[in-house]
Amino acid sequence: MTDFDAVIIGAGPAGLLCGRMLAESNHRVLILEARSKVEHKLCGAYLCPSGVRLLAGLGLLEAMEAFFQPVHGMILYSPNGGSVTSYFPEPFDKSPTQIHHGLSLDRKVFDELLTQDYTNAGGRLEMGERLKNMRFLGNAWDLETVNRRRIRTRLLIGADGRRSLVAKQLGLSRRTSPKRVAVHAFLPSLKSNPRMGEMHLFGNGDYVGLNPLDDH
Repeated sequence: MTDFDAVIIGAGPAGLLCGRMLAESNHRVLILEARSKVEHKLCGAYLCPSGVRLLAGLGLLEAMEAFFQPVHGMILYSPNGGSVTSYFPEPFDKSPTQIHHGLSLDRKVFDELLTQDYTNAGGRLEMGERLKNMRFLGNAWDLETVNRRRIRTRLLIGADGRRSLVAKQLGLSRRTSPKRVAVHAFLPSLKSNPRMGEMHLFGNGDYVGLNPLDDH
């Protein structure tokens, strides 16, 4: 059985950033990720200004801005064809950065950069390792993976998303309704993109979101 100070389930942005901060504080950290490789995600294609300020506070913004362009607000289109242009406001708090722009993301690249930063901080990542069972022994968690590995940790963090196995086994998961279908596509534009996201709303509750990854 392997001992860690913290085990995080899920190698998305939440798990990777949490693991980075713990590793930088000299904790032994392991992230278990069920996927065998970093893949494109169906959502999370842009980062809002508060997320950008978080990256700045962690010293990651300059590296991210080398890959991703800013987004200055959203254009909202109603079902009747009307539109509202909304720019991101300046932060209310006395933030030293005063950042009020977002970033348009390629989630695969974003997660790869966060993964590299986490491992550079000394964290350990195991891809293709899925949690199967967990039990609390009073002062530590005893974890078992589908590959029959046994891991003990003082702190267990569930960062495994909407269908979290950690939340399910703790009785904290909620059923969502109604079911929806999402389609994600990378398409060229016919003219140069403004640095604005777009949200097109339809009367039946469907929507189309557009994220300007680059000029076209």
